[in-house]
Amino acid sequence: MRLVLVKEPGPKPSSSFTPDDLGKFVEPLKHYSEEHFVCFHLDVKHQVTGYQIVSHGTLSASLVHPREVFKAALVANTHTIIVAHNHPTGHWSLAEKISTLPKR
Repeated sequence: MRLVLVKEPGPKPSSSFTPDDLGKFVEPLKHYSEEHFVCFHLDVKHQVTGYQIVSHGTLSASLVHPREVFKAALVANTHTIIVAHNHPTGHWSLAEKISTLPKR
């Protein structure tokens, strides 16, 4: 069995990426009615080269395993990743639950 990465033609990544630019990438997450956990793939120049929806959860939870986060990043030869998720209920106090995630 052989694993290959197929890069489809499309727009080239932006010439530079700053933390402020992240907003345009996570903007669509605001409109989802369930939690989504996404991983953005960046190259060595910190240009976004791709993304992956790692988990599509429920209204209040999204199950994520580190293996799933890193699998696509490794296959895509990603230099850096940025992970993000949404809170569809709009209650950011739920973010406190993140601190209870197991340390791996």
